[in-house]
Amino acid sequence: MKQYTTPEQTAKLIELGFEEPKSIRYPKNEEEAERVDSIDFLISDYSIGELIEMLPETYDSEGLSIGRHYMADVWIVRYPTKILIHKEELIDALYDMIVKLKEEG
Repeated sequence: MKQYTTPEQTAKLIELGFEEPKSIRYPKNEEEAERVDSIDFLISDYSIGELIEMLPETYDSEGLSIGRHYMADVWIVRYPTKILIHKEELIDALYDMIVKLKEEG
């Protein structure tokens, strides 16, 4: 399971006005190592927890729901009758929900 946003997702959220990520980690592979500053050797991307914190608890009086649909093998992030996002990776579903809500205002 992916734990952090991709560089593109991170850049998009910053572009949308969110604070820079607080999560700092060491690169896992050569591709990630190319992204880091040679001085600190750390990468900063959003974690699952940071994305959950960005989402409002309610949207149009409906509570946020996050769950796993095991038959379909997807994660579901939703505000029951308003918006439903489903993805194989939880972090991608959270990211898509944040972008959708932010773009809707």
